[in-house]
Amino acid sequence: MSSIQTFMTDDHRACDDLLAALEADFSTAKASFAPFKKRFLDHFEMEEAILFPALEEATGMHGGPTEVMRLEHSQMRNMIEQMAAAIAAEEADRFASVAETFLFMVQQHNAKEEQILYTLSDRALSARADELIEAMQKLQA
Repeated sequence: MSSIQTFMTDDHRACDDLLAALEADFSTAKASFAPFKKRFLDHFEMEEAILFPALEEATGMHGGPTEVMRLEHSQMRNMIEQMAAAIAAEEADRFASVAETFLFMVQQHNAKEEQILYTLSDRALSARADELIEAMQKLQA
């Protein structure tokens, strides 16, 4: 049996690696932005389309932690679009500023998910963990 905590935390680390590549310099950021954007958006989709609905159904908890995570995903999507616009406009300083804010938000967001939400998911969804992980992996393909 697989662990949702392990699978999702590993995916956070993969996202973090792509985020770190954006910090090198603006040329590197431009070259590595597309895979960064795709991976983060895929991660948000895995949670919003599969994990959160399953957790809400299993616990009867609608809103609460999953709603907060969805709100933060929306804010981060907006920042990703701001970074894309800064790249398109060749505005390195603007890009760096948004990327720094994004990094701070991601760190806070991931800590909440890893310490609270994924632990709760493993408890509430242990019987379905393999099925849910397989569904999330298909979204990444």
